[in-house]
Amino acid sequence: MNTGEKVSIIIPCYNAECYIEQCLDSICRQTYDNLEIICIDDGSTDGTCKIIEAKMRQDNRIILLYQDHRYAGTARNQGIEKATGGYLCFLDSDDFFEENLIELLMDSAFAHDSDIVLCDAYFMDDKTKEITQPPWVLNHKILQMCPEVFSYQTIPDHIFETCWSVPWNKLYRKNFIERHKLRFQSIRRHNDEYFVSISLILAEKISYVDRRLVYYRRNVDGSLQAYDNRQEKEYDFFYALMAIKEHLVKINVYDEVKDGFIDKCLIAGINLLKKQKSLEAYEGLYQFLKNTVFDALDISINIHTRYPRYLAEYETIMHCSVAEYLFYKLNEKELHRTQFPYHAVGKCRRIALYAAGRVGKEYYKQLIDNDRYYIIGWFDNNYRTLQERGLPVADPMTIGEYHFEKIVVAVEKESLYREIREQLVRSGVGREKIIWKKY
Repeated sequence: MNTGEKVSIIIPCYNAECYIEQCLDSICRQTYDNLEIICIDDGSTDGTCKIIEAKMRQDNRIILLYQDHRYAGTARNQGIEKATGGYLCFLDSDDFFEENLIELLMDSAFAHDSDIVLCDAYFMDDKTKEITQPPWVLNHKILQMCPEVFSYQTIPDHIFETCWSVPWNKLYRKNFIERHKLRFQSIRRHNDEYFVSISLILAEKISYVDRRLVYYRRNVDGSLQAYDNRQEKEYDFFYALMAIKEHLVKINVYDEVKDGFIDKCLIAGINLLKKQKSLEAYEGLYQFLKNTVFDALDISINIHTRYPRYLAEYETIMHCSVAEYLFYKLNEKELHRTQFPYHAVGKCRRIALYAAGRVGKEYYKQLIDNDRYYIIGWFDNNYRTLQERGLPVADPMTIGEYHFEKIVVAVEKESLYREIREQLVRSGVGREKIIWKKY
């Protein structure tokens, strides 16, 4: 039984009477004894405090603090101020834990002199009780690229992908937290994004335990994690991401981690749309993303991303109204087949089209309604018949007379695309100018 340096476990609690006993039991039974268990009640209106008080009489390591309902970030900050341990662990009141959680994290911390230690987690659906193993709490694909101990400098483009931006699967050295004056944001939601992201950048040594040691409860009614439409109108996620960006700029590392940070922001914004529970909230967030968020967070069609699907969604949002976008999502599988490949064209403005079948006509419609692009020419071998129908299609043999930056081949079959590509190359068109979207 390990009785090394004290660990302060900080637990924000809000209306957790259904879960707090199981949470505390799993902590009190930890194989690592030297614990300080700090519960901060965030203005609960149920029996949470009575349950904690009863547990305090059974285990003198438990401390109960109180605050008005000011959310988990403020509660965690109060816990940091109160903590006397050399290491901090931020757990949630509706989760529970393997009994060797702290021991294994501390073993790694001592072995590697770590500022942060990560671990993996299970998800448990509170309604069905199903337990699953999510692949993103720890990103093993990224971690396999790292040595046992790493920092952001080891993987600057991937540091934000190493783990989920939550504090409850991490152990922190307290003097690391105090030296950098790290605190949680006092916002209702996403109050941990800034703390976790900046800590990953500032840590000199990060290690991890490749074990699932936390049972993270999902689908919980009325918890600190539960969504409602009103609070999402506050757009706390944007304030969190902007605070991260500003701090990265301040400490002169933004350019080093920019690509990974922008990917994080792009995914966060688009995924948040999926969580909206009313049309009003959806429309408000959609316009906020389109008019404010993407530009402020340096998201544009020219970014270098490992997530082309999200970049395509970004481009669709920027070119569509809310109604058009919802229609697109409703018919996503079919509409994807005829969505112009904006992300492949990038910042080029002078565009040519080759082929005037179903796909070509759809591309043409999208381009003529978009003032960012200028159609230099539209070509098809069947140009005479198409001209008779009123379409402005030209003879492919005249392509050499046109000056364009990119030519998009608007066909579905790859074999046909290859034939057209070779025809274009023989006509003097550089291969780097030819674009085709695989279906």
